[in-house]
Amino acid sequence: MADVARSVQIAASPDSVFRYVVTEWEGDLDFWEDGIEGWRLLTPPPLKTGARVEYTGRMLGIGFPVRMEVRSFEPGKGWSAHSIEGPPVRGDWRFEPADAGTRFTYRLRYTMPPPVLGPILDRWLMEPRWRRAIEASLNNLKGECERRVSG
Repeated sequence: MADVARSVQIAASPDSVFRYVVTEWEGDLDFWEDGIEGWRLLTPPPLKTGARVEYTGRMLGIGFPVRMEVRSFEPGKGWSAHSIEGPPVRGDWRFEPADAGTRFTYRLRYTMPPPVLGPILDRWLMEPRWRRAIEASLNNLKGECERRVSG
């Protein structure tokens, strides 16, 4: 199983960053840089445990539909989402106070089929691309949240 975790320091309160990301989840997740298309909330807001989303994950021109369910939603702190259809995927979204701002951490865990070839392809092709997409997305999130605070 691949495990990619990245964090970003945001000069905005944890509450404001949390509210912004929840709003994005309930909308179109447009701060996300690459790899996620057609994001759609399947359950009515507000975001909470049991909420469901669907999207197409796309890397190297290959798209795979995913349907996820939110688990362990903690207001102001974060949540996890697990795939219920599509490839095995888990995403964790965490918000922590740090240095007069927020440390936001996103962790992605997934399995690439088939059993032997999948992990090899993942290590050399997919995981580095997901890592770059996550880093770019977190930088987009940082920029947007800090613009909102200063603007």
